[in-house]
Amino acid sequence: MSKFESGAVRFYKKGYVDSNGIETIGNGEMFSAPLDEFNAAYKAHNGDLKKMEIDLGFEPGYMSSNPEQFKVAVIQAPNIRLANGNEAGAYDGYWAPGGFTDPGGISEAVIDSYPDLNSISTYEISDYKNLWGIPDE
Repeated sequence: MSKFESGAVRFYKKGYVDSNGIETIGNGEMFSAPLDEFNAAYKAHNGDLKKMEIDLGFEPGYMSSNPEQFKVAVIQAPNIRLANGNEAGAYDGYWAPGGFTDPGGISEAVIDSYPDLNSISTYEISDYKNLWGIPDE
């Protein structure tokens, strides 16, 4: 789990969280990727959400069809554990044991409890792209 020492990243649907507060960002079983690994893939894909959906094991179109509905959350010092497949976000046909997304192969873990709200930074997808100098489409 040392891959998560620099932090964890997850996408989330912003409507509910924006209306109800950042403390609703997850249910205590939030799938996440290591910050450094996520950033490397995001930059390599030039911010292409269709490619990130594959890497992260999402259904095609989950994010790319409505990117304005999502934000990126960066969580520092997360309390993580390996997923067991029984989590609410473990999609049939997309979850595989071993700590990697299927089919993308990105490391993944579950944030096992609500993180300290001060440890979460959130970004619009366009703002996250700007961190890497990736132009908006």
